[in-house]
Order: sequence, then structure tokens, then C-alpha cells
Amino acid sequence: MASAPATAHVPFRIFSFPDRKDDNTAVAIGRNHASWFLVSARPEGIPMLRVARCLNTITPGDPSSVGARSAAGRHVFAVGGNFGNRIMDDLVSMRDREGRAPVEVLEAYPDDHPLGLCALVEVLVPDDELMYACARCGRWETQLGPRFLRCSGCKSRYYCSTKCQKDDWKPAYHRGECNLLREGKHFEVEDRRKLHDNGWWFHNGGLGDKALMEPTGEYEWERAHVEGDWDYIAYGRRIPPHDVPSSAGAARPSLSKDFVASLPPSALPPGFISTGNAEQDRRLIERFRATVLGTDQPLPFFLNPLRTPGLASNIVPARDIPPLPPLPVPQAPGTGSTRSSANTGRRRSGRHSRVRWMRARRVFGRG
Repeated sequence: MASAPATAHVPFRIFSFPDRKDDNTAVAIGRNHASWFLVSARPEGIPMLRVARCLNTITPGDPSSVGARSAAGRHVFAVGGNFGNRIMDDLVSMRDREGRAPVEVLEAYPDDHPLGLCALVEVLVPDDELMYACARCGRWETQLGPRFLRCSGCKSRYYCSTKCQKDDWKPAYHRGECNLLREGKHFEVEDRRKLHDNGWWFHNGGLGDKALMEPTGEYEWERAHVEGDWDYIAYGRRIPPHDVPSSAGAARPSLSKDFVASLPPSALPPGFISTGNAEQDRRLIERFRATVLGTDQPLPFFLNPLRTPGLASNIVPARDIPPLPPLPVPQAPGTGSTRSSANTGRRRSGRHSRVRWMRARRVFGRG
């Protein structure tokens, strides 16, 4: 179960979208188990989310759809599904500071591909310049933070701490898959735990069922700034694998009151990650010390309801929402279903998007 900071001195590669004038998002290509993601370099907005899209599609029963390599030894994955063309638009538009693309299109599939695949792409980013998620708690590496520890056995799983690695070393988790990964049996590992989600956007995207039933992040964002929780501000929201207890994603570093009291007021706490702004760092350290040492004066509930004891979230679980009765759908005489025209519009939109990324492929060529 040994680990090594294999990527300690190499930052992950950051990309932007130079042809999108209104989009200055800094992103990276990230890996989490068998899935590839487009991840923001730092938490975005009040929700503090990191993942923008899941990039790859895994074909059930096809071992070559997980852990595949090109003739040059680079990672290869398939892009497809309902948002496949949008994903390809993103991938071919991205460039790093030196103008390099993250992928090269090895094969573009026809519109009527039986499995709904758009393309097969080769990853041009070296392993040590990819971003990784902690295989246990789901925390993603962050732009100004340290690189994660890599399992020295399989060299395929990464951990944000020795605690997460130790907690994951159980037969149901990494202990039962480490040797399989070392032998290159990536599909068998994925088939064992089924962590990849081909319908990721429909569950976790902006209008996904999970996203709509989760907190907006407003409470956590305010709590983090009030309490000086620099760990949450640096890494954002973390979501552990579905077969790992949700408490794994909530664990945060803790320091004793006596230890914090022994530090000079301006000293950086162990593990502190800068925001990149000296004044904001100072305020976070100040709030952190006040929270741990208990020197805060509680604010009135109408100014700071998050610190009011016993106050619960007003989010209503799905199970408590009564089912709504079906409503009749009025239909004027002579009108018919719009399903056909809507589908036609989607097909046209998909073809238009496909033309864009294929044209971009010809213009930019290999990154």
C-alpha cells in the first residue's frame, strides 16, 4: 500500500478556450477511476463545483473501451452520447499557453454509429500533467495546491492523503483491484465497481436530478468564509464514488486548539493553500484562528443565520415531495405531435456542432 508523490514537482497542464472571447475559464483534463473529465483548475462560483463534463463513453462488454492505449503508448478513449458533439467542440477548442491541444482525433465516426459514438481521441497530455481526483473522497487537485500521492503498486490511483489511501485499502475497494490494474485489467476493475456513468450529465449536470436535489452551495460557501475553511475554498465540493460512504467526502483537516494557539497570529497553518490573494489569505487565517480558538463573538441570527444553533437547511428531500396529479394536455384541432420536428431540430443541431469540431480538427491538426 505504499505511495509516492510521483508528480510532486510537475503542475497539471492548464487549458483555455482562445476562440471563445466570453469564456476565460481555466480547465484541465482530469482522471477519476475509469472516467475522464473536463475539470476547472479551481472551484467555480458559489456552488464550488469542479467538474464541467464527463468526456468518455464506455461500451458495455467491450474491454477496449477502458484503459486503451495508442501505438505511441498514449491514452485513448471514445467520445459519444447525447452531448458527444459538444464535448468534441470543447476538446478541439482548448489550447494551453504554448498553443498545444489536449487531444488528437484518431477516428471520426458517422452520424448513425450504432453505439452513438462521435470520435476516438488520443490524449496528448502526459500522465504527470493530467489532473487527478482522490480515489477515496473524490477531492480534485487544485491549481495552487500540492499534487496528490500515487499508489506505487498500480500507478493508476491517486490519494489526497495517507488517511484516504489507508481507508481505501480494503478488499471491496483498492486492495481488491490494485493487482488487476497492475496487470492492465482496467475493464475488469470498472466492471467490478461500475463507477463510470455514461449518463453523467443527466445526473450531475446543471439540470441533472442529483444537481437539482443538492444544496446550491450558498450555505457551504458562506460557512467556509466565516470559519476560514481554506481547505474547502481551495478544493471545492468533493463527491466520493457511489460505493464509498458519503462521509469520506466531508472529512477535512483538523488542528487542535492548543496547537493553533501556539502558532504566531500571522503564521500559515500546516497544509494551508493560498488563494493567490495575500489579503484574502490574511482574512482566512484570521477567521480560522477565531473559529478554532473560540474568540468569535456570535452574531445575531438575522446577520449570520449559519451560526445559529439548531438551524437546519430548508432543502426538502425528494421523498418528502408529494407526487403531482397528471394534468390534461390541451390540443387545438388540426395540430399534431411536435416530437418529430423537435428531434429533427436536435439532429440538425448535432450535425452543425459536428461540422464545427471536424472543421477545427482540420484547421488545428495535431497539437
